Amino acid sequence: MSLNTWLLFLALVVTVIVMPGPAAALCISHGVSHGRIKSLATVTGLILSSVVLVALSMAGLGALLTTSGTLFNIVKYAGAAYLVYLGVKMWRSRPPAPSELTSPETAAINATSNFRTLLRTGFLVGISNPKDLLFFGALFPQFIVAGSPLMPQIVIMTLTWCAVGFSVMAAYAAIGAGMAKSVNSLNAKGVLDRVTGSIFIVAGTALAWAKRSNA
Repeated sequence: MSLNTWLLFLALVVTVIVMPGPAAALCISHGVSHGRIKSLATVTGLILSSVVLVALSMAGLGALLTTSGTLFNIVKYAGAAYLVYLGVKMWRSRPPAPSELTSPETAAINATSNFRTLLRTGFLVGISNPKDLLFFGALFPQFIVAGSPLMPQIVIMTLTWCAVGFSVMAAYAAIGAGMAKSVNSLNAKGVLDRVTGSIFIVAGTALAWAKRSNA
């Protein structure tokens, strides 16, 4: 892959990833709730999902989803259901009472925090959209140079996507962490949860209605 080709790919990747969506909303929300450092677990989960999606797409699952309407719908509805579930869960979440915020029990829970939970949530949000499989399957071949070794090109593009994705999502988490003081009150935190939950519900609903031809 030439430098010019890579720079073109990089510009496209930055444009796609910077656009806010469910992943950005999740990182901002976790940044507010868990802080910048702990939210990196969420970001890591999102990046791991990208690696898995690239691998599956390159293995041919993306092409299979394109040709099999039944399989596409199964994966699509499962992902949509998870996004809606996550949105409803955030809508129904109860802000902690003031006494709970300073209790030793709460402090202990926060101290040991849920790295695996944040990682898992990020991963599931990232992998929930089957259209990402189709996206990678359509994007990567456009930049593959025929006659050159295939695997190094895929590795370079994957690493580029992951580096940009990690940087951008970490920035969204940092924005959320910076907003934490502004939304420190219980009412403001509840509003943020509902706004983020609404984003997930809308995204899940849109995914459920999505067609393969829109990919």
